[in-house]
Amino acid sequence: MPFRSDPLRWTRLAERGVTVSDNAATVEMWQSCGSDWLLDAIAEVIGARWPLEAGGARSFGRVLIRADELARAYASMVGAAADGDPHAAQLLEWMRQVPDEHSFGVRRTVVDALGIAPAAVGIKAGWFCDSDELTLRTHVVAVVLDGETAAITVVLTAIGTDPLDRARYSSLYREGAAVLPMHQRYAGSTICSETRTLLRRITR
Repeated sequence: MPFRSDPLRWTRLAERGVTVSDNAATVEMWQSCGSDWLLDAIAEVIGARWPLEAGGARSFGRVLIRADELARAYASMVGAAADGDPHAAQLLEWMRQVPDEHSFGVRRTVVDALGIAPAAVGIKAGWFCDSDELTLRTHVVAVVLDGETAAITVVLTAIGTDPLDRARYSSLYREGAAVLPMHQRYAGSTICSETRTLLRRITR
C-alpha cells in the first residue's frame, strides 16, 4: 500500500482533501497511488468497478460514477469505522470538521430535516470546472450518525455554465475557495433540494 511508506505525508494530504476539498492534495494522492491501484482497491471493497472517461489526457477527475455507487462506498467506510478501523473513523471525523461554507447548505438542510445537532453530520464536498470542460461539477455527500439515526445522501451535479462565467473561472480559481460562490449559485439550491428528497425517502 503506497501510504505505508510515509504515513504522516498521507495523513496531511488526506486531511486537506477531506476538510477543505483541496484539489492539489487530492491530485497528489491520486497520482502517487496510481489510478489503477486505487480503483482496484475500491472495487475489492464495494464490488463495483468505476470506469474512467475515455479520451482524457489525465485520469484524475474522469472517474465515471453513479450516486448510488458512491453511497455504497461511503456505507462501506461507515461499516469499517463501526468495526474499529481507525482510518475510516478518522475520515468520518474529518468530514464532521468540514466548514459550513463548504457544504453548500447541505449540513443545515440535514439538521433542519432530521432535528439533529450539526456535529452529527459529516460532509464531503467537491467542486471543479477544468479548462477542457463545459460543465460546472459540484457534489456533496452527507453522512449522518446520531444515535440510532444513520443516513447517507449523495448528490452529484454537472451543470452547463454561462460562457462569461467559464471565462472567469480559470482566472478566479486558485485553491478552490474563490470559485465557491459560482458553484453555490449554479448548484446550491439543486443540491439542497435533492438532499431533502433523499432524506424523505430513506427516513420515512
